[in-house]
Amino acid sequence: MLSTAWRQTTILNDDFEAHMHQSAADLLADWILQRCESPITHLKLQKLAFYGYGALLAYGREEELGGELIFEPWEHGPVCRAIWRRFKDVDASPIQPASAAPSPLRLSSESESLLRDVLEIYGSLDAWSLRQQSHLEKPWRDAYQARRQRIDGNELREFFKEKFLSTTFRYPEYFGGSSSLSLDGIPQARFDGLRGLASHLRTSPAP
Repeated sequence: MLSTAWRQTTILNDDFEAHMHQSAADLLADWILQRCESPITHLKLQKLAFYGYGALLAYGREEELGGELIFEPWEHGPVCRAIWRRFKDVDASPIQPASAAPSPLRLSSESESLLRDVLEIYGSLDAWSLRQQSHLEKPWRDAYQARRQRIDGNELREFFKEKFLSTTFRYPEYFGGSSSLSLDGIPQARFDGLRGLASHLRTSPAP
């Protein structure tokens, strides 16, 4: 009897946890879809969610989503399964605006600004460039090579804190496509973190 009750409680807890993850993932996905200037593919949405969540982690603001996002190390980069379930039937077609629900997400001005900075930088990359960019990020690379089921959340937090708060932050390697300055070995300007580069892009043309 005790065993049955324990199993039922475990199932309920797992369902509640999955619901929380799904809700947070939906909120972030809808926020991104509503703010992109044109429809984006599922692949691009996944990567923008990865970098967006990374920015919130880096600045300690992820709790505003109301739950944790879990990313898995798939072949084409980090994937949040909750977002994948929702948009898996879209394939490579752009996600139409009607697919995005009005997001009830209410962020602080700081978090809203952070996510807009992510879109300013990473939103300018096409889906495949974002896929390639995500393959350079250590949390995905380590988890994929080790064949882990999930990318560790603490590793994500520490990685993005070091990356996005760095005073020597640079353009993403695939910024501008496969012939970017970084990949071509050309010296780049350095910026005061994610925010510094986003601010620069708003006032200056991209290289």
